[in-house]
Amino acid sequence: MGIQTHAVSGMQARAVSGTQPPLKLVTASVPTCPAVRLSNGVEMPMVGFGTSFFPEGRCEPETVWEALPKALKAGIRHIDTAHMYQNERHIGDMLGRKMEAGELSRSQIFVTTKVGHPPKPLLLEPSDGETSYMLDPSQDAGEGLLKQFRGCLRRLGLGYVDLLLIHWPGPYLGQQNAELNKQKRIQMWAAMEEIYEARLARSIGVSNFTEEHLKDILPGCKVKPHVNQIEMHPFLTQSSLKAFCANHGITLTAYSPLGGGRVPVLAEEPAITDAAASLKASPAQIILKWLMQQGVVVIPKSSSIERMQQNLAAACLPDLSEEQMEQIEALDEGLHTGRDPNIIA
Repeated sequence: MGIQTHAVSGMQARAVSGTQPPLKLVTASVPTCPAVRLSNGVEMPMVGFGTSFFPEGRCEPETVWEALPKALKAGIRHIDTAHMYQNERHIGDMLGRKMEAGELSRSQIFVTTKVGHPPKPLLLEPSDGETSYMLDPSQDAGEGLLKQFRGCLRRLGLGYVDLLLIHWPGPYLGQQNAELNKQKRIQMWAAMEEIYEARLARSIGVSNFTEEHLKDILPGCKVKPHVNQIEMHPFLTQSSLKAFCANHGITLTAYSPLGGGRVPVLAEEPAITDAAASLKASPAQIILKWLMQQGVVVIPKSSSIERMQQNLAAACLPDLSEEQMEQIEALDEGLHTGRDPNIIA
């Protein structure tokens, strides 16, 4: 895949140079996690903690109060949040307390946040209407994104983030407003480049962008996206988009890596269970290993410290065979368990 990974002690997220050492096993005393080196040299831990909690469609940011301390105790140092999740303040407060107590340093954590999600009805709008710039022709989307990002830093209590993403390529309006959406994407990416050049984000990227969405911004960009965060699992292998991103040096991050609501069905597939038996691992670990072996970062969600530890340990499993990788790839159904970004013009 042309993507290099290596173990980063303490999950230190900083650009380094030189020969990369081989993967090391996770230990209880000094947590380590393989990292992927982004196209700009920044190292991104391959196992993160997803903080999107929307039971029954309602945002419940308070869930992170219980879950994040478990993730940190398990050894996870890559935290994935978003303005839309309404928990940036919670995460910033907890990380700040850990730093104050000397239990963490800023260089040991990798924080991703996101701006630019489609506006929602007033009562379900988690960003106080701050993303209306994505829909309103009279608003400059670049200015709107910059304002929203300043709020992210304020809530997180950080001077910079390790990765900033545009959360969605446009509103959920089907094929309406195609030209307006393209214009907005170009404006937003120009603002992302300003943030990157000001060193307020160590890396920048997109989320839920299809090949067509990426083609809108790539020709005129000064800095190519370092990351594209997409739904990806054995029922949605994203092979075409994966190849396109690889050709442009864009690293993939998989959300819902275990198949979202299809987890029980996916975990019973013979391709998964047979590989799990051969490596003495759980089906979930096999799925995560299958993704990471392709150079894909994973951000599974869990409130169980045992599962979090298992997620980290999956990175250190022996490699799956070529046959096992192909058998899992063959499970593809093109199944989106969340919103399908292909409907966004």
